[in-house]
Amino acid sequence: MIERMLRLTARLTRVALPVIAPVIALVIALVACDGPTERPSLPAAATAPPKASTTAGEAQRESQHQAEPSSIELAGIHALVKRTGGAAEHAELPLIVAIHGLGDRAERFALLATYPAPARVLLPRGLSEDGSVYSWFPSRVGVCDFDEAELSQGIRASADQLAKFIAAAASRFPTRGRPIVTGFSQGGMLSFTLAAHHPDTISAAIPVAGWLPAPLLQGAGNTAEGGDGKLPPIVALHGDADPLLRVEPTRDSVRGLRQAGYDVRLVEYPGVKHSVSPAMLRELHSTLAQLP
Repeated sequence: MIERMLRLTARLTRVALPVIAPVIALVIALVACDGPTERPSLPAAATAPPKASTTAGEAQRESQHQAEPSSIELAGIHALVKRTGGAAEHAELPLIVAIHGLGDRAERFALLATYPAPARVLLPRGLSEDGSVYSWFPSRVGVCDFDEAELSQGIRASADQLAKFIAAAASRFPTRGRPIVTGFSQGGMLSFTLAAHHPDTISAAIPVAGWLPAPLLQGAGNTAEGGDGKLPPIVALHGDADPLLRVEPTRDSVRGLRQAGYDVRLVEYPGVKHSVSPAMLRELHSTLAQLP
C-alpha cells in the first residue's frame, strides 16, 4: 500500500512540476520587484561635495558660492525656493512667501510664476497630507454649521508655525527688508492671520480669496515686545461672486482690522468666483512692485 502511494506521488510530481514551477518563479519575481513605495518628495538641496583640503578663506568663498537650494526645511515646514525676474542666485532680494490653498501642493501653486521683478519666492507645503495634496488646517468653511472657534484655532496654530518658518527663512537668505506674505484661499486666511498676530515678522500681506474669522480679530495688531510697533499694510483681493469663501466676511475682516489700526484695502472683482482672475494677478504683481 505504501509503495503504491509513493509511486503515485512521484507520477503526480512529474506531471505537476512543469506547470507549478513557472508560477513559483513568477511569484518570486513579483515579490522581489515589489519594494517599499513612497510619495513624491521635494527635490533635495543642491550641495557641492567638499574638497579634500581647503584654507579658511577658500572655505568661506566656496560656501558663499554654493548653489542655492531648490528646497528647504525650516521650523518643520518644507518649501520650494524660486527666483523671479532673472534674479542672481546670491543677490539680496525681497522675500515673498506664497501659501497655497486647500488640496493643493507647492509644486503646482503658480501664483507668482510670472512675477517680472527680481525676488526670492518661497512656496511652503501644507502641514497635513492627503494623498498627493496638502492643506494647512481642517476646513469646513463652505458648510453652514462649521465651528468658527475651532476653525480659528487651526488657522492660528498653522500661522504660528509659519511665522517661525518665515523668520528662519529671512535669516537663511540674503533678504531685503521684511518678508512679504501672500496666499490663496487657506493661504489667504493665513496671510490675514500672520498680519494680525505676527505683524513684526512681515512687511506686508496680500491675501487672495481669504478672510479672518472674528475670533482672530481679537488681539490683532499686538506687536512683540521690543518690536518697532509698525503694522504691515494689507491689500486683500476677492471675487464678489465667490461661492466658497464669500466676500461679505472679508469685508467684515477689513473693517475689524481698520479699527485695530491697520492700513488695509479690499479690492473686489465683479463676477469672479473662487479663483485668481488675470486682473487679480495683475493687481497682485502691481502691489508687490510698489512695496518698499
